[in-house]
Amino acid sequence: MEKQSTITNLLVCTGNPDAKRLYDDLLSNYNKLVRPVVNVTDALTVQIKLKLSQLIDVNLKNQIMTTNLWVEQTWYDYKLK
Repeated sequence: MEKQSTITNLLVCTGNPDAKRLYDDLLSNYNKLVRPVVNVTDALTVQIKLKLSQLIDVNLKNQIMTTNLWVEQTWYDYKLK
């Protein structure tokens, strides 16, 4: 009976504390729940892209197609410029 041994390497990644502090300082007063417009009556244009990642099934009889999609949404936030 052979014994098997497994060696696992543990990789520890640490971030730059100065970069984290800068990120935290820049976004400390940012509220992601507020619409990013200068005037509340302004419209916000959101671009939506659908990217097909997988075609799972096609049911010709019932005309149903089952897929996996990536949804990408982009908009301009004046507070992040």
